[in-house]
Amino acid sequence: PSGTTFRCSGAEAREAAEKAARCLFPFPEGVPISEFKTASWGVCSLEAILHEALNRCEDAELFSLKVEEYPVHFEANHLQSIKSKLIRGIGLRVIHEGKVGFASDTEVKDPKAFVDQSIRSARLGPPALFTFWKGGKGRQVSIFDPRAVSFDIEESVELGGELITRLRERIPDIYCDLTLTKSFLEITLNTSKQEQTYYKSLFSLDLGALLVRDRDFFRVEEGKWGGEICRKIEMGREIHEMPTKKMPVIFTHKAVPHLLGIIAAGLNGRVIANGASPLAGRMGDRITSPAFTLYDDGAFDQAANSSPFDDEGVPRKRIHLIKRGLLKNYLLDLSTAGLLGDRSTGSASRPSYAQPPSPSPSTLVVERGDVSYEDMIQGLSEGLVVDQVIGGGQSNVLAGQFSVNVELGYRVQNGKIVGRVKHTMVAGNVYDLLSENLISVGRDLVLTGRAFAPAMCFKDVSVSGTK
Repeated sequence: PSGTTFRCSGAEAREAAEKAARCLFPFPEGVPISEFKTASWGVCSLEAILHEALNRCEDAELFSLKVEEYPVHFEANHLQSIKSKLIRGIGLRVIHEGKVGFASDTEVKDPKAFVDQSIRSARLGPPALFTFWKGGKGRQVSIFDPRAVSFDIEESVELGGELITRLRERIPDIYCDLTLTKSFLEITLNTSKQEQTYYKSLFSLDLGALLVRDRDFFRVEEGKWGGEICRKIEMGREIHEMPTKKMPVIFTHKAVPHLLGIIAAGLNGRVIANGASPLAGRMGDRITSPAFTLYDDGAFDQAANSSPFDDEGVPRKRIHLIKRGLLKNYLLDLSTAGLLGDRSTGSASRPSYAQPPSPSPSTLVVERGDVSYEDMIQGLSEGLVVDQVIGGGQSNVLAGQFSVNVELGYRVQNGKIVGRVKHTMVAGNVYDLLSENLISVGRDLVLTGRAFAPAMCFKDVSVSGTK
């Protein structure tokens, strides 16, 4: 059944893996998987729900989501659990008497009652300054890998055990947490003019290693094989105190996405429409150094958040947000585009089927520079490398401010990393960093979460250390 968890170890692993693999309905053997589609929800079809809504409202849009997940979790070097999870549901948006209404459910037995919910919601909903998408269909994007279908849970168990064993052969005193997750998604969007469906496969690896020594411990996290973890742990065995002052700081490809998230918040069409962003009314202005270019690519092949169309059916594409320092676009869905008198950028995203869409980036990409990460370090007589951060939510993010604890960082002296820092914070304003304080942009891009970014080096960053 959905949500079942199997806790096991040793000889039980194989049996539990086989049991979990049979828990959910299987994808059909072989590819293409496009033949696999849920025809009904509860006892009524999607077509029946849409037909009922269109008969009673000016317009309607039906979004259906199905997700299968198979996470295998290791904790403290041992297999902890194997889970299987099924999520499915539908969200209905309607335009009724000029206002937008919304309803959602996991299954619908009575289309009339379901549409009634959305109409009642519309009575208190916002004015409809847009119409649901009826334009062209989405572009082709490579987001489904047939190998994910044949890669079963037992192989995830074996792979996880092998990775941990190899890490502990190199560093025997570490404790590893590892989660391997295989997922499948099916998303369908129906409007009065068209139906679009896509399928996506995902395979993620989240690896963390904890080193404990006396009263000191630190954790390194990676989304790939642990060779890099070993290197970072070795660099962090020696602790160096960090002075409190302004100095050059390198944000690695893992830390740069935190800064990009602050920029994305300021580019959100909803925030722009409310006048709460410092970027409102600045289209075409120079807001960063000419060395900085940022775009959002919703059709980036093999990226976790890519898709042929966004969660309103608008085709995904590459959107320049900042080009050589100039503000070029905001992140807009149909609703915020209507508020601003503009067009959707294909940036609509739904956190779940139970929530209406809102603007959000897909895959933020920083245009590569010409400096290697190693050269950045060698160019500093004194500085800090920030690799992992904690916090930032208490800052005035919409104004571009950040203040974060350095979870994993290293002190640089005379062009070399000399050790790990503790009890250190960095603070500043991301727009100031990118306009006045940007020293260099790295040439090596790495996909981390929702960002494809290089390391970046800034001058005069406020650092609060232990001396």
